[in-house]
Amino acid sequence: MFVIPFIFFQIPAGFLADKIGKIKILVLGLLLAGSFLILFGLTRDIYVMITAAFISTFGLALAIPATDGLLTDVSSGKRRGGIAGVWDVAEDLGYVIGPLVGGVIAEFYSDITIPFIFLGVSILLLIIPVMYVTTKKRLFIV
Repeated sequence: MFVIPFIFFQIPAGFLADKIGKIKILVLGLLLAGSFLILFGLTRDIYVMITAAFISTFGLALAIPATDGLLTDVSSGKRRGGIAGVWDVAEDLGYVIGPLVGGVIAEFYSDITIPFIFLGVSILLLIIPVMYVTTKKRLFIV
């Protein structure tokens, strides 16, 4: 349930971000992903876990295209490829390092659900800098 929504909803989420606004979609995606990852870590009911996994991945499918769009918007034409490359490398690194860090946290606390709660809280905390930067009317210093 963590892969299917990401595959199906990422492209429509990009269109939605262009139509509604990248910041709004990014914040909505982060709220959904963070909240439902925390729920995923706290529940023991299999149906709630499946639903939470689906909705949290849907939130990530909203957030990633919005982030890509924001990075493209703030980069100049000459530096667009470099910024996209750095973002792709960071994303790939997260796919490798994330499960390793999650495994270390799970081993330390002797509970497999704790990494999901930590990740959910971390994603929710990402909303703070996004809101700060957008209220200052500048996206990034590039």
